Amino acid sequence: MSTYLDTLKAAITDTGDWSWWTSNLPDSFQLEFGRVQLWCPPTAPTKPPSSQVALRLIRPRSVVFLANGDQPDNWFEALQRDELRPFPPDRDSFTLTDHAEARRFVDGAAKTHRLPIEAASAGASDNCAVVAFLAGPVGFYGVADALEIYNLNGRLLPTDVEAANAKWWENWREYWRRKDGPEPMPYDWTCEITIPAAPE
Repeated sequence: MSTYLDTLKAAITDTGDWSWWTSNLPDSFQLEFGRVQLWCPPTAPTKPPSSQVALRLIRPRSVVFLANGDQPDNWFEALQRDELRPFPPDRDSFTLTDHAEARRFVDGAAKTHRLPIEAASAGASDNCAVVAFLAGPVGFYGVADALEIYNLNGRLLPTDVEAANAKWWENWREYWRRKDGPEPMPYDWTCEITIPAAPE
C-alpha cells in the first residue's frame, strides 16, 4: 500500500534536486530540495508555484555526507554556500523507509563525513526516521527521531503531502492545456521537465 512517504519520494526524485542544507544540531538538520512535485501557491501572480521543499530531521542520531568519485573533501560545505549546482537524486537510490538500503549507501561510499552529534542523541535504530540517497557523485544518510516536511507556507502533514502532490498534477495538466493558448500560465521549469505523452 502506498504511503505519503512513497508519494514524497516520487515527488522529489521525478524532477527534483538537492540544493542546500543547514544544521541546528543536536536539535535538527534540514535538507532542501527544489523542483519538487508538491504544489505550493506562487508568491506573485507572475511567478509559478513554489517547488521548494525542506526535509527536517528532528533530534538526529546520525548525519553523514557521502561522496563517490573525485569530489573535494569539503564539497558539502560548498553546497551549503551555494557554490555548487544542485544534485538530482537518483530515483532508484533514494529511501525514506528502508534502513538496510540506507546503510548500504554509506557502506558503498568512497568518502564519508559524519557530523558530530552529542552522545545522548547518537545511536540509530530501525524505529527511527531515515532519509538516505545517492545523487550522482554525492549522497546523504540521516537518521533521526522524527521527520518533518515543510514548504514556503509551513509544515506539511502526511495528508497535506498527498493533497499537494495531487494538486501539482492538476496544475501540470492545466499548465500544458494553456501553454500554447492565448492565456499561458507563468513559465514553470518543473512542469516543463515532465512533458505530456503525445496522443495516439
